[in-house]
Amino acid sequence: MVAVDSIGSGTGSFVRVDPVTQRVRLGPDSAGYRVGVCWPEGGVDTVTVNDANLILGYLNPDNFLGGQVKLDRERATRLFKEQIADRLGIDVFEAAWGVHNLANLTLKLHLQQVMLGMGFGPEVFHLVGYGGGGPLHAIGYTHGLDLAGVMIPTWAPGFSAFGAACGEYGVRQEISTDIFVPPPAGVDPTGIALQIMRGAYDSLPPDVKGSVDEQLAQGLRLEAAMRGVLNQVALDQLSRAWSSLKGQIELEASREGLDPTRLRFVFGARMRYAGMLDDLEVQTGAPEIKPETLSELAEQFEVSFDKVYARAARSTEFGYQITRAVVTGYYESVRPTVPEESLDGETPAQGCRKDHRPIFWNGTWHESDVYEMDRVRAGNVLTGPCLVESPATTILVPPEYRLYMDRRRVFWVVRPGEDVAMYKGR
Repeated sequence: MVAVDSIGSGTGSFVRVDPVTQRVRLGPDSAGYRVGVCWPEGGVDTVTVNDANLILGYLNPDNFLGGQVKLDRERATRLFKEQIADRLGIDVFEAAWGVHNLANLTLKLHLQQVMLGMGFGPEVFHLVGYGGGGPLHAIGYTHGLDLAGVMIPTWAPGFSAFGAACGEYGVRQEISTDIFVPPPAGVDPTGIALQIMRGAYDSLPPDVKGSVDEQLAQGLRLEAAMRGVLNQVALDQLSRAWSSLKGQIELEASREGLDPTRLRFVFGARMRYAGMLDDLEVQTGAPEIKPETLSELAEQFEVSFDKVYARAARSTEFGYQITRAVVTGYYESVRPTVPEESLDGETPAQGCRKDHRPIFWNGTWHESDVYEMDRVRAGNVLTGPCLVESPATTILVPPEYRLYMDRRRVFWVVRPGEDVAMYKGR
């Protein structure tokens, strides 16, 4: 599973000036595949971030989708001036630059929020810029972030499909549960754990209660005597839930014409401290449940908890609640591989540079080299300002930045002051 956090700031986002505040707003609605006013056939009347990028010289009007879609820069400039620049009382290129920068800032702030919300700084993350418009903004919205690395694969437009092709085919089933797991041995239960354990004692069947009473008569504390009973109850409940879910997956696989015996099962649960509101998912690779299963799940929960919350918030003494039982059956699939190329020198071959055109960056026009992405060789270093074009995406490299292509045809962003050598071993 992949957690997806959507940001409404794509290159198709509509751009408007608020009539009351005179502030520029991006989205949340979008032109989508219709690009912007620069493509008259799209039927769009409101300017978009794409229009701003075209005005600034970042997009090639004759090479959008390999030339299948012709963009009208003059129309984009005229309508952008009417709808945005004139209302702000500024030059159309300054207005377009402001919109481009606003899109970058929106992405950057959301990115920071996600990283810091997880409790980590940017230095532990690598960022992959992909999609059609992503590579155009990747360097802009990561500027100033101390990320471990920023990479842009040459297959960026098809990166999502590539990722789907790399994944295993899985069938997932889950069910709500209310299973209490006592604190581990050596941890004295307190609070809600004691309440649950004492309440469970009162509802025990007579034969089980008699066994517990014998242990109490020998001087064992109630919570110690109940720990083994409740662990066994939890194991039985979880085992039944997993077995039922496993059977459902096998039945579903059979209905789809797949061989259930080829499935690889992963068993998991969503757990939380007893009384806690939020739960976390943990897994065990064991094919069958065993006495150690509960302790393995609890240990994994503690590790996951420390990654998400402060360690000081641990509440092991409350015990655990399993809120959902989860089973996933996976089929091994043939996965695509990324071939490696031999490294050339840092200087691109003569045929790699196909054109040059002016681009507007931070208030200044720069003469920019334009490279054909497919002609860039592993080991080449491209120095900004430049543009790297393919039929379905464009990488914008601002002044003072560079790109290095590795053996797998992945571009690494070399930030100002960095040595290219630090990326050559990746």
